[in-house]
Amino acid sequence: MAEQTLLNIVREAVVGKVVNDVIPGLLSRGMEWFRNLPALREDPVRAVLISTADLVGVEKIDGYVRQIRDFLDDDTVRILGIHGMGGVGKTTLLQKVKNNFHDIGAAQRFNHVIFVTVSRAPEILTIQEQIVKQLDIKSTSSTEYGTDISQFLLNKRFLLLLDDVWEELNLHDVGVPTPCAENKCKIILTSRSKSVCCKMGTPRKLLEVEPLSESEAWILFKKNVGGDVDLDQRDQEICRHAKAVAKKCGGLPLALKIVGCTMANASSVGEWREAERNLTRSPHLVEDMKEKVLSLLEFSFDRLPNDNTKQCLLYCCLFKEDKNISITELIHYWIGEGFLDSEYSKSTSEAEDRGKTIISSLISASLLQKGDKVDNFSSRDLLGVDDSDKYVKVHDVVREMCLWLTSSESDKYGKFLLHPGMNIDIISDLERWNDVRRVSLCDLVTCQEFLHQNEAEICPNLVTLLLNHVRFGELSIPTCFLRKTKSLRVMALKSCNLTNILEDISSLQELRYLDLSNSEVQSLPNVINLCTSLQYLNISKIGLQSLPNMVDKLEKLYYLNVSQNMLESLPDSISALIKLRYFDASYTRLTTLPSTIGSLVELEYLDLQCIPLQKLPETICGLVNLKDLNMSKTKLQNLSNNIGSLVELKYLDLKSTELQKLPNSIGDLVNLKYLNMSHTKLQNLPNSIGSLGELEYLDLESTELQKLPDSIGGLVKLKYLKMSKTKLQNLPNSIGSLVQLKHLYLGYTELQKLPDSIGGLMNLKYLYMSHSKLQNLPNSIGSLVQLKHLYLEYTELQKLPDSIGGLMNLKYLYMSHSKLQNLSNSIGSLVELEYLDLECTELQKLPDSIGALVNLKYLDMPHTKLQNLPNSIGSLVQLIYLDLKSTKLQKLPDSIGGLVNLKQLYVLHTKLQKLPNSIGSLVQLEYLDLECTELQKLPDSIGGLINLKYLYMSQTKLQNLPNSIGSLVQLEYLDLKSTKLEKLPYSISGLVNLKYLDMSHTKLQNLPNSIGSLVELEYLDLKSTELQKLPDSIGSLVNLKYLKMSHTKLQNLPNSIGSLVELEYLDLESTELQKLPDSIDGLVNLKMLNVSHTKLQNLPNSIRSLVQFKHLDLQCT
Repeated sequence: MAEQTLLNIVREAVVGKVVNDVIPGLLSRGMEWFRNLPALREDPVRAVLISTADLVGVEKIDGYVRQIRDFLDDDTVRILGIHGMGGVGKTTLLQKVKNNFHDIGAAQRFNHVIFVTVSRAPEILTIQEQIVKQLDIKSTSSTEYGTDISQFLLNKRFLLLLDDVWEELNLHDVGVPTPCAENKCKIILTSRSKSVCCKMGTPRKLLEVEPLSESEAWILFKKNVGGDVDLDQRDQEICRHAKAVAKKCGGLPLALKIVGCTMANASSVGEWREAERNLTRSPHLVEDMKEKVLSLLEFSFDRLPNDNTKQCLLYCCLFKEDKNISITELIHYWIGEGFLDSEYSKSTSEAEDRGKTIISSLISASLLQKGDKVDNFSSRDLLGVDDSDKYVKVHDVVREMCLWLTSSESDKYGKFLLHPGMNIDIISDLERWNDVRRVSLCDLVTCQEFLHQNEAEICPNLVTLLLNHVRFGELSIPTCFLRKTKSLRVMALKSCNLTNILEDISSLQELRYLDLSNSEVQSLPNVINLCTSLQYLNISKIGLQSLPNMVDKLEKLYYLNVSQNMLESLPDSISALIKLRYFDASYTRLTTLPSTIGSLVELEYLDLQCIPLQKLPETICGLVNLKDLNMSKTKLQNLSNNIGSLVELKYLDLKSTELQKLPNSIGDLVNLKYLNMSHTKLQNLPNSIGSLGELEYLDLESTELQKLPDSIGGLVKLKYLKMSKTKLQNLPNSIGSLVQLKHLYLGYTELQKLPDSIGGLMNLKYLYMSHSKLQNLPNSIGSLVQLKHLYLEYTELQKLPDSIGGLMNLKYLYMSHSKLQNLSNSIGSLVELEYLDLECTELQKLPDSIGALVNLKYLDMPHTKLQNLPNSIGSLVQLIYLDLKSTKLQKLPDSIGGLVNLKQLYVLHTKLQKLPNSIGSLVQLEYLDLECTELQKLPDSIGGLINLKYLYMSQTKLQNLPNSIGSLVQLEYLDLKSTKLEKLPYSISGLVNLKYLDMSHTKLQNLPNSIGSLVELEYLDLKSTELQKLPDSIGSLVNLKYLKMSHTKLQNLPNSIGSLVELEYLDLESTELQKLPDSIDGLVNLKMLNVSHTKLQNLPNSIRSLVQFKHLDLQCT
């Protein structure tokens, strides 16, 4: 099954299909061990390289599956290199490995799978930021990232996926431990260069990259031309030309996809003949494969509908490689450039719509990709806007094509000068500046000199200047620069330290876009009013105290951001900005708004959050086109009745204000979709709330709300209703009318019951009632057939109704810390249930029907009164996690052996006396905790647990171990402390992967010679045993770091002790030891030696050789 899954992964990689991340919804719980051990020894790295040929050729996929599995299984190979030219599918394959790491066996081998995009100009900090974010490392400073990453990954097994590596990367600088046999970590990297793979540690014997065969390329090409077009069934001449076009793509998946999408609407012989002719005549089809690919993409570029669409695509190469590009920001740039000007686009609103249409068309043509998901989640995102809809990315090969077309070699669309993200000192080249039209130097660390004085005379064609996040030297730009760039339309200086650049800004009559946010420009010159073409102005976070008096002259301004400044007032003249659509004054010192603000009739977005505003002016009703009003975290105490005049309003955020009530006119906001009043003093809702027929999101969390009006049932489109942490005591029957409701939060309320009408919520998927006073559920609960999540933790609930079996789609049921005493037989009808949490309930038994939960993966029942398990438990074939700790369980049924996928089993602190023989059938079990039970022996079948890694049996009555224990070849951690164990069987030698062995506080008298076979052992605890001596074979434990033998009867150490070259800690306190052998000097890594309270009379001279020695305890010797 797993192999077939991987096969499907590779097939998808062939066509480069982008899929969403597939991440398991449930977190595996278990104990981490050995977390405090020092770093492991690093051995020379051995690696192997796989060509992308093996992932694009269908007949070679089976061989590739074997190689990827062999790589994961082979502990002698640490690095896997995937190389091939751009567009062949390397990134797609790596994403599939990341998204499906469970299916390819990575989840069992690694604690963490980390995906990092390196790119052409790698920055260590950028790479570290990706790792820190994915591992959720809490770091105090970016300067500590390397240390923090190193400490976090210490003794962890990780799989590091490095995408798009262009040059050798020093992992030590990043903070990533080098993969070695000891830490069992691995790396998979992709690169266009074989030599880069070799430098990263791959061997010289490499597999060559081969593109798709002609037949495979034809299949892929047809697929991208379109599902409704069967080229094989078309006119023979069309088919002949189409095959010729496909052949020109050279078997490269990216080219086949893009050219195929480009020809999707071609239906005539003439179109296909022209396409073949254009590709054949292209002067760029030379031997160099890179230029061949670029010319293929240029063909698709040339078929874009118009020059504006082409310019919009080219503009995307101004941004850093492999980074998300904000769609909103991109469209603002395009408007500034004039790309979206049209006789049909009379307003910037229409221009924005046109920009979104262009982006959609470029994505459809595969020339742009949807962006990566980000973590800046907002509750507004619940209304259907996905992260991938906010950002786009440019494939690095498409970006190269754009750079090629805007370079001096092409010169079709005006030169671009690009150094985004690179570190340079001087950009000075007279010829390059002579006709350059667009410049992007974003994210430069330093740039000592931008232009010489005489070069400022020769850039008359400059249209765009992007200098975001650039730190310049003192003489970086001459004061006359702006005077000579009269064509400039877009200037972005976000987080830039330039201060003198605005002196001649009045010369920029064409300037339409100006971003000075977070720069060192602390005020705007009064002459800003002469920039009469200005449409976009961002002056946030510059310490601005007032707006220039003449700002009212900027009549074309549609975007104004003055947030995070020290503004205390706005001029009355702001009313002159009649085209203003976006106004952000958040985090300023505004206490009032001018009454003239009501004249901004085009205003759509008004952000006033976190200002000391107490009320809105009455004229606010004039904002008839306002769609988004954010007043969260203000001192607003009430809303005027005329708020109802804002009939176009869709988003209203009032959270964390002083608001106590809503006016009746709130019901007039007939287009409102989002209303947030959480963390206010709201006590009730007006009846008119039911008139908000478009409302989808209503947040009343942490308010003084005691009840809902009956009219709440009028919110027929409501999807999210949050009322947790309120004083709510009951729900009206009308709640059942919310037929579109998907999420209902009622936790931490006074609610004791639900109305019968709750069954009317036919689309409800998430019901949260934890920490409420709920005593019972109505029978109608069974009608919630779409419910997937049901939270009833910390409630007064004693039983579930029989109708609970009607929740046919329920996947997660949480009832921990409730008063539940039994489960209804109908629980067995929840065939989709994956997670059942019954922790700390009054439950005494499970019904036989529990065995019908065929999809159950997690069953959590610790701290219950459970005494036994039904035989039907063995039918839970998908169960992965079973927690029975601290129950009254005395035995496990024989049927337990049916849990063939179980990985973690906890029966610690129970009354368990023995294990059934069937326990050996749990071949997937990795974690078994039997601590503090009545267990006296293990069955011989225990040897069947071939994947067991952790075995805890401390504080049991165990007297011996069966010989079959030696069959646990994957065991890494064995805890036998405080048992009645007297000896270890000779078969212990079979535990070849054991790293941790604790036999402290047992009756152990000796160790078998076979102990020396445990060559992976790092920690051995023998303290407080009856041990009198160590066998000579102890010297074979070449990886041992910690050896504890305090409070034993040990009289001497064998000479072989000196062979423990990795030993760091040796504790011999309170033993009968009289001397140390001379061979002690072999412990070259020993740091701590405790021989206190022994009979030791002297130390051997050889102890002076221990150069790593830091602590010696000789007390009372």
